Amino acid sequence: MIEVGPAAELELGRGRRGGSSSSSSRTTREFLLGIAGGLPAALAELVEQLLAEEEEAVAVSVAVAALTRLRARARRRPLKSEVALDPQRAAACNRCPELARCGGDVEGCRWRWCRRSCGSCGVRCPARTDLAAWQQDVGGLGLEDLATAFPPVPQLPPLVPVVESNELLRWGVSGEWPAWALSLADAYSKRTGSPWSTWTVAGCGRGSPAERLREAGVRRLVLTGVMNDQRLAALWPALARRRLVAGFDLVLAPAWSVYDLDPRLEHLFAIRQSALGADLMAGGGPVVPTLNWYRKHDLDRQLIWLQRTRAAAVAVDCSTLPGAQRWRELRSALAYIRTVLPAVELHVYGVSSAERVEDLALFDRVVLYSARPAALARTRQILDGDLHPRCGPEDPGLCLLTSL
Repeated sequence: MIEVGPAAELELGRGRRGGSSSSSSRTTREFLLGIAGGLPAALAELVEQLLAEEEEAVAVSVAVAALTRLRARARRRPLKSEVALDPQRAAACNRCPELARCGGDVEGCRWRWCRRSCGSCGVRCPARTDLAAWQQDVGGLGLEDLATAFPPVPQLPPLVPVVESNELLRWGVSGEWPAWALSLADAYSKRTGSPWSTWTVAGCGRGSPAERLREAGVRRLVLTGVMNDQRLAALWPALARRRLVAGFDLVLAPAWSVYDLDPRLEHLFAIRQSALGADLMAGGGPVVPTLNWYRKHDLDRQLIWLQRTRAAAVAVDCSTLPGAQRWRELRSALAYIRTVLPAVELHVYGVSSAERVEDLALFDRVVLYSARPAALARTRQILDGDLHPRCGPEDPGLCLLTSL
């Protein structure tokens, strides 16, 4: 068990800022070159030529289409555990004990919004006074020690709507769709971070929320871990002590944010904490680990771990992906994941536009999670055929089912 010290009680995420990715194009290129390495020579040359001519959007489309059609014949390239060092890394990187996992960065681990109140902000950088406590909290920053095998995941429909449990019961639609998803907010206390007693093993008896949902007709129930970092920070101590929820057929593991403007050390902590959370949850039932990255080798480290633990599914959170460049990076990452884990099922949270849904439809074995149909149903709106909102009937349950 991980020992939870004072650092685990920090409210991560306070005052943190994310933005558009200055590294996105570089990372997209890394993924595309990784995909090209498994394609027939002519297609690989085409992808490389498009990148050389700065036709990134076309290169992504070609690579995704080629991989989808030729996946059975694509060459699988073994992942390298060695991290390529950034030749332009800051001098301070050479003295960092985590350089072999990070690869270095031009700005080192400087956080541009640092207020010199070390140990009180939500960003873990080398200047923190409590860094040793955080290292102990998460058991180091590697992934090599995570060995829990991931149980098989249940079969789900291509779309799993995210809705509140009380609404699901009140609207009378529990048995009208093959699977429903609840948010962490339904099962964990915002104040304490601990699971509500009614969602624990001891409380999942007669009259519990899970039991009421099953009696109302729910066939598959999923818990989604997509939540802001403040809520995840509150959740962490309970999770580290293995105080887990029960009553779900599947859990989409939470993932701590990897912001582009955060120090690289914070990225390593976020990746470790996300992987460790999935590892801990996997001891209680089917879990889909959620992946985050800043560079390609961040994703490689996680894929090596998932190869070793034979994960049948992986998840990504698309709910905060602004702009076309970020979306191209996500598409190339999904295709790259499939070059390494050809049979893996892709669980994608937060996609709602018609264009992005069509992009994901090129991949097979994809499960989409969306809170948008339920959000519109609360205001008596529905989605039309182009996934645009319009006025619907007065019955919110009918609005929800119409959108689905």
